[in-house]
Amino acid sequence: MSANASPCSGQPGPARSFLRHGLSCVLLLGLHFPGPSQAQVYRCTDPTGATSYQSVPCQQHGQPLELDTRQPSDAERRLNEERSRQDNARLRRIEAEREASAELAREQHGQRRKNEQLAAERCRNYLAEAEQLERSGNRRSGSLRGEKDRDKARKLRDRHFSECFAR
Repeated sequence: MSANASPCSGQPGPARSFLRHGLSCVLLLGLHFPGPSQAQVYRCTDPTGATSYQSVPCQQHGQPLELDTRQPSDAERRLNEERSRQDNARLRRIEAEREASAELAREQHGQRRKNEQLAAERCRNYLAEAEQLERSGNRRSGSLRGEKDRDKARKLRDRHFSECFAR
């Protein structure tokens, strides 16, 4: 190829070579990135009533579907964006409520455990105090004070039974 070739000489010049090369690149890119196209979709129903969608006509019991492939207008796009923002805000509120509910459940669980531990400690104390009063009452047997200690011990054991085994 000569740089000075004329269009009449039969040899392509640099401008024609660039034009052919550029045109072939544009055509190849066009094949890789097709524009909007109309594809037909068919909704088919088989003898059992099951529905399927396919790109070829149905053998029986089918009909072509009209699909809306147009681009949305600016007003539709803005409306969809606003709906999306509202949906996202609603989702964030729901997630925040869910997290608050989970936190409350954790706090309540912790409080229940604390109450159970306190109740278990109280039950142990009832028994320990009842045993101490029982021993004290036995040492003072025959005295009024010994009888009162044994009576208190019985009441503590009754309380232990009603509060600690009733749950």
